[in-house]
Amino acid sequence: MSGNEQDFKQKLEKQILAGRSNVPKTSDSAPEESVVNEPRRITKPQTEAQRKLAALLKSSVPSKDSLSDN
Repeated sequence: MSGNEQDFKQKLEKQILAGRSNVPKTSDSAPEESVVNEPRRITKPQTEAQRKLAALLKSSVPSKDSLSDN
């Protein structure tokens, strides 16, 4: 059991390090700032993503009348 736990922890650490490879280590000292600023940034891209999704739906779904209501 302990061997599997160690493997699991090592895999998690590798994934975390891979995700943070482009982030400087100093960001760990103040993680709250980045978290607080994220929602403000996300609000605008969400609408762009929704437009892209709507465009994809319009191109793939033949009935455009149901999508024009949105």
